[in-house]
Amino acid sequence: MTNALLYSCSTLSAVSFLWYAIDCLTTVRMKLEFERYGLGRYRMLTGILQICGVIGLWIGYAVPVIGVLAASGLAIQMVLALGVRIRIKDGFLSSLPAVFYLILNSGLVYLYLQGV
Repeated sequence: MTNALLYSCSTLSAVSFLWYAIDCLTTVRMKLEFERYGLGRYRMLTGILQICGVIGLWIGYAVPVIGVLAASGLAIQMVLALGVRIRIKDGFLSSLPAVFYLILNSGLVYLYLQGV
């Protein structure tokens, strides 16, 4: 059961972050959002790091230490995202995805460290 949980959560995280990264790298909407955050110069870096995290999650199926590093990196990004949302005074609902993905990726770190 734990292996199925790891794969399910990892797949959810990977698909979500891949979608967000592509959006981040290619759309005007995300360019405007990053400018609203005051982080316009970090938009491309954010998208590239998220793609690296996605690849790391996929590799983590075979090499768990890579999965731990990838999930940790994505969780750290969500801590930073939550900090940005608080700094710009976005509401609870706007911050909820960052909280969800922080919990999800922290859980992945835990599952990988349990050696499943």
